[in-house]
Amino acid sequence: MIYCLFLHFSTALVSTAFADDGSAVRFGDVVRLALSEGPQARIVQAAAEVDVASAREDAAWQGNPELSAEVRPGEATVMVAVPVDLAVVARSGAAALERDAADLRASAGRAAVAAAAGAAYLDAVRAAQLSALAVDAENVAERLQLVVDARLGAGELGASEHALLRAEAADALDVALSRRRAADAASRRLGVLIGRDSAVQVGDWPDLAVPEALPEAEYLARAPAVLAADLEARAALKSLRAAELSRIPALSLTGGWVVDGQVGPVYGAALTLPLFAPGGARVAGARALADGREAESTLAQLDAGAAWTEARAELEIATRVAAAWQIPGLHDALDAAARRYAAGECALGGYVQERDLALSALEHAVEAQWRLQRARLALWELAGACPVENAR
Repeated sequence: MIYCLFLHFSTALVSTAFADDGSAVRFGDVVRLALSEGPQARIVQAAAEVDVASAREDAAWQGNPELSAEVRPGEATVMVAVPVDLAVVARSGAAALERDAADLRASAGRAAVAAAAGAAYLDAVRAAQLSALAVDAENVAERLQLVVDARLGAGELGASEHALLRAEAADALDVALSRRRAADAASRRLGVLIGRDSAVQVGDWPDLAVPEALPEAEYLARAPAVLAADLEARAALKSLRAAELSRIPALSLTGGWVVDGQVGPVYGAALTLPLFAPGGARVAGARALADGREAESTLAQLDAGAAWTEARAELEIATRVAAAWQIPGLHDALDAAARRYAAGECALGGYVQERDLALSALEHAVEAQWRLQRARLALWELAGACPVENAR
């Protein structure tokens, strides 16, 4: 009769681990909130606006016209001096490239924000499911404790075995509380990324689409980071040209009108004497910047190619591993092991071994699903696009 106690209390176990009561946020909601309300998206947008404003400033004409007036006895002169900016065309070309690069960086930044929020969602789901498994293990230990307490009182169980089972229950409680705290921390971290000051309840795993499997060469031709680095390298070359042009002696054209006994125009020009050879250091700095940007462009291309190849390989492995862990009946194994021990069908050692194997398998299944979703998410970030969740 006492064995029926366990059977009575074990009707609601692992099946409740992944329940969604309808109030949880979905993956797509998290991504949209991160892009529309999250502080990281605002930081990315602000940085892009700063870069664009800086490029416009660099492209502006260096020096404004100067208006002057002079009055002498019997004569009044009004003059306008206009500096000639020989480097403005080169600077304008550099600025246009820098603005395009800023747009690409902003696009990649938004994709990174979406990926960070998506990764936080996946981390929160993993933490929540591992916590649920630990709580189920704790519940099993508590219900089994009722059985062994009764068996101890009936003289059917030794004190040492009873103490060991109590230790197992204490360990299960320890793990459950730690996992619960980890799940709460993960949900709070997710809340930060979407602009919330509280924990966010998550649902189940998303059904992420897989980005197009482009060949490496075609991917590199589209990758925002690679394109932006190339534009910045080209902009640096134009900036170098502008710095070289700025070493040419500055020319200023003047024109005006004189009113005295006779009325007529006055015009002339002024040329700066490059006595101290200014601008040499500026040219050297611009040349070094151009060399550095060219190296950064090459590095970006190599990094992107390696990352794309690695990400595709990781997705293939993660897909196979996740499929292998889709094992029917895993969620019943923990309950079944405890029921067999409660019924006296196995010894303590056998129960512990079977229980640990069941818990390990369940945790591996969660980890495999997390790895698969993170592998898909990584490809979206590399492609510079927002992750897409399939409709269910």
